[in-house]
Amino acid sequence: MLKKISLVIILLTVITHLDAQTRKKTGQAGMTFLKIDGNARSSGMGGSFVSMGGDVISIFFNPAGLGAINSVQITLSQTEWLADIKHNAVGLAIPLGGYGVLGVSAINMDYGTLYGTTVSFASTQSVGFEYTDTGSFEVSDYALGIAYATHVTDRFSIGGQIRYVYEDMGENMIDIGETAKMSNNTISNYSMDFGTLYQTGFNDLTLGMSVRHFSGESTFPNLNEGFYMPLVYSVGIAMDLIQAFLPDQNQNHRFTTLIEGQHPNDSLERLHVGFEYALREFFFLRGGYKFNYDIESLSAGLGVRFNAGLMSMKFDYSISQMDYFDNVQRISLAMSL
Repeated sequence: MLKKISLVIILLTVITHLDAQTRKKTGQAGMTFLKIDGNARSSGMGGSFVSMGGDVISIFFNPAGLGAINSVQITLSQTEWLADIKHNAVGLAIPLGGYGVLGVSAINMDYGTLYGTTVSFASTQSVGFEYTDTGSFEVSDYALGIAYATHVTDRFSIGGQIRYVYEDMGENMIDIGETAKMSNNTISNYSMDFGTLYQTGFNDLTLGMSVRHFSGESTFPNLNEGFYMPLVYSVGIAMDLIQAFLPDQNQNHRFTTLIEGQHPNDSLERLHVGFEYALREFFFLRGGYKFNYDIESLSAGLGVRFNAGLMSMKFDYSISQMDYFDNVQRISLAMSL
């Protein structure tokens, strides 16, 4: 078993270098808001969550993780993204009493009010191009998903999700020959997620794999070339080191470590590492790091669980370091009924 674990760790490390000698794939995918980690718990652990189960936020990383849920769970999250952009996410998981778990997800981007300009062709050569204010406009992105997960055996679960994804980039004037017309830049498509989660039987070592944002080609109106959504293959492991090495302490303490490799279609391979320390499953400390990213790297977070009547509630907070930009902060509220 230890040889198998070592092999998995080696593979997760090597995957970050498989494409190191090829050209960088940045800019080859659209609807990239789907790549944003919108939850405070997962982001506090460096975005490593493909191998975690039993939490409704698995619907955003590996839908197979929903299979371990045995009560209704709801999560609400908001991310203060770059340039005052807000990312909002909602997840719901409903156990079906021995027939698997049904999940619903929603993501929305709030870009605020934007202001447009257009080139004024009446400008003179001495002045150069002049620009005319075209007024304010708004853009929007959202994704709505429905998921299902079930246990195939007591140690192996599978799950999938179908999403409707919509993007509105506003309107603009385009030239067609000697005439011009207004173009409405909206687009929509469907995507699919699929994942597996396997309890190895060695302590609580878990292996998770997922494929996210698999889609057909999308094309904006009046454009000849299309694009695909940000497809990403993920594989990761998670294990509680206290249970493995200090079993007499695991009733009060948990220290879960996570390693995750990713192969995206619009970037080089990436590696995520993270941890979550839990004190009596009441207070949580988290940390993580993302390798091979342009501006993202270190992250940290904390959480607290409390009871409110018949509900169990949890508040999570995280902060992620961003080069050249302000740090990104996230808050999440989770409820279990």
